[in-house]
Amino acid sequence: MLGLPGLHSWIAGLPDAVRDAVLAAMTTRSLAAGDAVYTLGSTPDACYMIERGRVRIFNVSDAGREVTLGELRTGDCIGEVGMIDSLPRFNSAVAVDDTELLVLARPDFDRLYAAHPEIARQLNRLLAYRVRFFYMHAEESRALSLGQRLARLLARTAYGVGVAQDNGDILIESLSHEALANMLGGTRQAVSQEIKRLERAGLVRSSYGKVYVCDLVGLLQPVEDLIGAEAVVPTYPGD
Repeated sequence: MLGLPGLHSWIAGLPDAVRDAVLAAMTTRSLAAGDAVYTLGSTPDACYMIERGRVRIFNVSDAGREVTLGELRTGDCIGEVGMIDSLPRFNSAVAVDDTELLVLARPDFDRLYAAHPEIARQLNRLLAYRVRFFYMHAEESRALSLGQRLARLLARTAYGVGVAQDNGDILIESLSHEALANMLGGTRQAVSQEIKRLERAGLVRSSYGKVYVCDLVGLLQPVEDLIGAEAVVPTYPGD
């Protein structure tokens, strides 16, 4: 895997002067855990960068079950697609814990977008990354079982945001079995069974909302033998 800083941020890769102009136009918004950033169907009147905290992107199934599409962290950007196509939001975003956002209102986005062609190039690059990921994940969902998808998700998360421990394990914090089930579209019971299977194999161990990856290579290898290696994952400051 190749770790790529700023993988979810169109602002991070801008030239210094343009980035400074964007940041100068942004205002701060504070959210408590559970507060909505935006909701499905709402008008896209701003885009955001996470200054501190985490934001979960999700949809709700016809049966009323939340399906997590992703979780974004400090430095990541959200909501920019609606600024480009002006269509209502296709999903909802909520703060996972206390979160600070930098907010770029539509009039400022439009002004800066027109003034700086570098912004369009960065947004094109970000959207190209997403097309690659969506294609990869679509292939993954068709080819892999729940347990195999879980193994790849744990490996991906460990590589991107995990914290190395003195004993060589990699700690993934704030990752419950329920959260994993929402990400994978499975039940909590099924995910718990797969976690136990991975624990018996000595690949992971879990405790109170934390998962420790004990053997990253061993976790990845069976899946990579089936569908190949995952090329790029996001990394964050301090990883």
